[in-house]
Amino acid sequence: NSLQSTVPSRTSIVMESESKGKLWIINPDSPDNTVTVKGVEIISQLPEFVSLRNGATPGFVDKTIGYVPTNVKPGSNGEIDMVMKPISGLSVYKFDVRFQYVDSTSEEIQYSDVYEMSARLPGFAADVMDIDKTTKPANVRTYSVFFRNTNGFKENVSRIRVRTSGKQRILAVGPQSEQGNIAILTPVTKQSGTIVLTPLDDLSDPVAPDSSVKPIYITLSGVDSDTIRLNYDALDETNGVISSGSFLLSDPISKVEDERGGGNMGVSILTLPNPATSSATISITLEKDISNVTVKIVDMLGREVLNVTNNSMLFQGSHVFSTDLSSLASGSYIIILNAEQGRATQPLSIVR
Repeated sequence: NSLQSTVPSRTSIVMESESKGKLWIINPDSPDNTVTVKGVEIISQLPEFVSLRNGATPGFVDKTIGYVPTNVKPGSNGEIDMVMKPISGLSVYKFDVRFQYVDSTSEEIQYSDVYEMSARLPGFAADVMDIDKTTKPANVRTYSVFFRNTNGFKENVSRIRVRTSGKQRILAVGPQSEQGNIAILTPVTKQSGTIVLTPLDDLSDPVAPDSSVKPIYITLSGVDSDTIRLNYDALDETNGVISSGSFLLSDPISKVEDERGGGNMGVSILTLPNPATSSATISITLEKDISNVTVKIVDMLGREVLNVTNNSMLFQGSHVFSTDLSSLASGSYIIILNAEQGRATQPLSIVR
């Protein structure tokens, strides 16, 4: 029942069991939406329908073909109850769905395109995402940079290609979302068999002349000097080079200092995004176990403003803390990690 009672963010089919499901029609509440959904045609690619029902209104079914009338206005949701004849061993049901609708300017029935929808049955194993304790790049630093379209051709820049000039490797570039709390990872298999993660190209908007992209966070490994030179190409919509250049990276926004004599603690702190707005993720990677750990955020006068964790034992590997910064004012802060084995700090900026 929990699946059926949870309203999805977009129109979709959710199965409660192998025989019962629900088609959710999510009609957005926006000024430019004048569409009212008046009916749904649905074709099942494999299991047959037993019944379709919109509240008290029954629909029509004929084996794998069904239709049900609706009246889903802008800003409201429709719930179509579906009963199927289950097929043993099938884990995903596929449907072709077409909507009948009218808009505010006409009462004439119009038809949408046909959309293929998949409904996955509950009870099957989930994918796994977890910490990789075997891969630990050395000398990782994150920098904040910007790009400004100043080319003399007054052309839009569709893509920006960045290349290292030495042994450094580019690990990550961001942010991927406006609030910095979502990243979409798109795996691409190269000819060598290596799988890399690439941003989505189909959602990009070009950088217009005299416009800027800021901030851009670049995370590198293999940084063994105070300054690193990167090369860049500004590309048009066909990946043609508009202009090229290089720039120096210095003053990383992610940096750890060991403030006690006794050698390096083997601690790496990475905070993203930084600068942050309302939240940030603090990632702490340890080469060995540390004890009596306190992580806190202090202002520039040394006053504690936020406690992240207190009196903890942190084991070798990576630890991630999702931190709510909404109570803190814009400005500069310091993240301080204290442990029996040493002390590490990292600057943090909050910008709103």
